[in-house]
Amino acid sequence: MQQLLDLVLASLEGRLPDDPLAAYHDCAARGQGVDLALIAVAEQLRLDPADVLMARLALAVEEDLSVNRQVATLQAPMAGSRPTVGLLAKLLTPFGRDGTTAVAHSGAFEVGLVGLTEPTAPLVERPVAMPGAVLRALRGRESALDRTQLDLGDELQALAHQHGHALIGSDTVLVVRSPHPAEARAAALAVARAAGCRTLWLDGPAAGVPTRCALADAWPVLSAATGPSGHTVVPRFPRWAAPVLVVAGVDGTVEGADGRPLLTWRVPVPSAQSRTQLWHAKLQDPADAEALGPAHRHRAGRIHDLAAMACTAARVAGRDQPTADDVHQVAREGHEALGKLAQLLPHDVGDDALVLPDGVRNDLAAFLARARHREQLTEGLGAATLARYATGLRVLLVGPSGTGKTMAVSWLATKLGLPLFRVDLASVVSKYIGETEQNLAELLARAEASEVLLFFDEADSLFGKRTEVQQSTDRYANAQTNYLLQRIESYEGIVVLASNSRGKFDTAFSRRLDLIVQFPNPAPTERLALWRAHLGDTAISAQELNLLAASSDLAGGHVRNAVLAGAVRAQDAGRTLRFDDLVEGLRMEYRKLGKTLPTALSRAKLTNGAAPSAATTADR
Repeated sequence: MQQLLDLVLASLEGRLPDDPLAAYHDCAARGQGVDLALIAVAEQLRLDPADVLMARLALAVEEDLSVNRQVATLQAPMAGSRPTVGLLAKLLTPFGRDGTTAVAHSGAFEVGLVGLTEPTAPLVERPVAMPGAVLRALRGRESALDRTQLDLGDELQALAHQHGHALIGSDTVLVVRSPHPAEARAAALAVARAAGCRTLWLDGPAAGVPTRCALADAWPVLSAATGPSGHTVVPRFPRWAAPVLVVAGVDGTVEGADGRPLLTWRVPVPSAQSRTQLWHAKLQDPADAEALGPAHRHRAGRIHDLAAMACTAARVAGRDQPTADDVHQVAREGHEALGKLAQLLPHDVGDDALVLPDGVRNDLAAFLARARHREQLTEGLGAATLARYATGLRVLLVGPSGTGKTMAVSWLATKLGLPLFRVDLASVVSKYIGETEQNLAELLARAEASEVLLFFDEADSLFGKRTEVQQSTDRYANAQTNYLLQRIESYEGIVVLASNSRGKFDTAFSRRLDLIVQFPNPAPTERLALWRAHLGDTAISAQELNLLAASSDLAGGHVRNAVLAGAVRAQDAGRTLRFDDLVEGLRMEYRKLGKTLPTALSRAKLTNGAAPSAATTADR
């Protein structure tokens, strides 16, 4: 039955009953299908009968060939089969909409139920059409609803329900912030569902938003601009008196049009108990879930991602169910997690490979303990400690090149079971104003969402000292440093920075660090341990090892280079590694440093019976 369409056609043919409005209300009372949907939209958006009938005709012209031809005949000789403003003015006069201007300013246009086309034509000749998105929504084919399948867990669902119930009956804007985009969307959906509504996702300019939301009983959801310079203004949708949701990252600003009030919900990292619950739903072995939940501070979105990747890895290995080992594997192999801004350092470093002084080891062990207990660290402590506590950790490793800073970072990542990503400073730093901040904001947001250990090598190039402003570029450079210092302080993950000199950093930076570890050049005892760790089971005598450690004052990085150079020399000669190969490798390292090989090693080389090369003679 098409009661409203019959009434429209009767008006076009001049055969309306004596009381058109009474006839409309009678049709509305018996409405079905699309008529019923249009009447519901009119009630929610405060539209009148003329708006409904205008939309019903616009819809029929798009779908019914006979109506299309009838409208074209009525408008002849003017071309086109969509009803014009002039034709609608005649149609709607009995329903209180008199004249072309009154038609063009109808509420149906305001809420996007219909729209005007051909903007250069005179108003009376401008066709009226129903936007495709509205037409699809009327027919129940809305494609922008509830775009997420991510499980937040009971804890975050409860928080979302609190926000949802608080928004019922208001027109407040709620900004939902999370570094994980899918998690922010899932949280927004949970907020709307708590109020008995769905969500309509608006990825850009969209037609008929109030109408589509009314049809789907949904709240509109906008995506905020990202990055520190991102700025989003939330519009006022005409006649929309319900909440609007905005999903955003950790950076960027959001404001309401005309000073509209905003509330913000920063989706927290689930507690260890909630994370365990989420893993129980993903893994078959309860022991795996009990191990992963407390050990890794993953967000709900990250758990969802890792579980999906672990399932794929398990199937590749010929298993039906993923395990904790699969989760660790895919977490460590997530090369694309931080895009082009950082590179994965995939190699594990065990205790036997890390040779450091006891003081440095103790400092790193203390940092490991802080990282493992950072969620519960403030339990039982005073209000002053709680006031500004954040779970993020920052450590600075300082020392000469080759003293083991990068090896120590890999060891920390191995101990914590976290993927290690080294920041590519060439990709982060830009000569264009504001782009460095934008890149760093993107990097830190991705890292927060992925729970990785982030490594800034030669960090003084980013976090260097602010300078006295003498020209405009100094002002921008200082503003950049200010942002970097503030953002690294609010970062919720673990950051390790390395530099050759502590004096290159801004003084304000030291306060933002949880630990500074000084890496000295190795003493003879540590150098001996370094040689043993690098040489393994090779046939080098204890006397020769002692001579290498006592005579060469090089750090671990140089020892590694010397051992590799000696191994190349030995393999090229088709024999096992010998002491004189190591001496030759050391000579090459000393030459790179602009120094001469120690005399004790030059003489030892000759004593071993190897013929001195021209370079060795020069060293002597």
